[in-house]
Amino acid sequence: MLLKRYGTTDFLNSLHWLKAIKLINKATEEKRKENLYKIWLVNYSKMTKETYVGFDQWYNKITVNVDITPKKEILNHAENIRKRAKKNKEADNADI
Repeated sequence: MLLKRYGTTDFLNSLHWLKAIKLINKATEEKRKENLYKIWLVNYSKMTKETYVGFDQWYNKITVNVDITPKKEILNHAENIRKRAKKNKEADNADI
């Protein structure tokens, strides 16, 4: 995918590794979007006025956004919620 544009990956060696990974990820995503567009075009040929769905709307519907929040952060957040809920419950019981 990157070879189509640059012909070689030598330029990746000159980049910081994190920037190189981001560039590869971006190229992969663009290639994926290009392939999905081709699939949408096949579906487009079968669409009517009533069933028409634009590419962006279709693309957003079929792609999944993955949350990459670390497990530790999620567990800490859940624990904070539990603590607040417990304090609120104790405060409600004190009012009675």
